[in-house]
Amino acid sequence: MNSDELINKQNEKIIKDIKRIDEKYSTDNQKIYYEKKKIEYLDKLNWYLFFLFYIFAFVVCFFIFKTEYKLAWKIFFILLVFIYPFVISTITYYVYELFIYIYAIIFGISYTKEKRI
Repeated sequence: MNSDELINKQNEKIIKDIKRIDEKYSTDNQKIYYEKKKIEYLDKLNWYLFFLFYIFAFVVCFFIFKTEYKLAWKIFFILLVFIYPFVISTITYYVYELFIYIYAIIFGISYTKEKRI
């Protein structure tokens, strides 16, 4: 074999490897593209629902002020309505962790607490 043939074989091998790697990562790029679109959609949906919640909260506040509770109770209920979206995720996280912990105790499974991001 002369050096030209060796170089041609190496080139063919390199071209095959490049093609294989390119096919592998091109599908990853498509997957990333579609997942990014899904995340953008969910982010937009989250903002719409957040806005809708505050419209609903203002309606609830209107009805709270029409009730015959004392002013202190009315303010307390209104504050609860407005801080709800900010505290509910933390509350549900700890309730979920409590259920997992109780489940682990009942069934004798070792409990490992995952780190929260």
